[in-house]
Amino acid sequence: NMGRAIRKFLDDGTDLINKAYDKDLHNIVQPFTSSFNDLKMATQWLVGNAMSNPNNAGSASYDYMKIFGLVLLGQAHIRICMNTDDKERHNTALYFMERLVGETRFLFDRMKNGSGVMMKANFDV
Repeated sequence: NMGRAIRKFLDDGTDLINKAYDKDLHNIVQPFTSSFNDLKMATQWLVGNAMSNPNNAGSASYDYMKIFGLVLLGQAHIRICMNTDDKERHNTALYFMERLVGETRFLFDRMKNGSGVMMKANFDV
């Protein structure tokens, strides 16, 4: 299906970001936007590098899924904040965005290291 599901997910995420900016949730959406872009770049990296070396797909799988999970949780926080004025929920979302969602950059950087070191490991020792 040529990646139709991930393209739809990324398009929907872009729409959500735009709607959240329109709702004046800048302090919550701004950190998320960076992580969402990390997911886009990680997806592009995986598509480009997994075909040339399937070991890259295996070595990146944990990091990619963690990036994906953080973005999904970020989207949930944004949707909640768009639909409520509850200050505690907004504070929880802000905490998540400021303290956790930024991990996507580290995970993406680790993905880009590829599988070289992992495949050199000698487990017969």
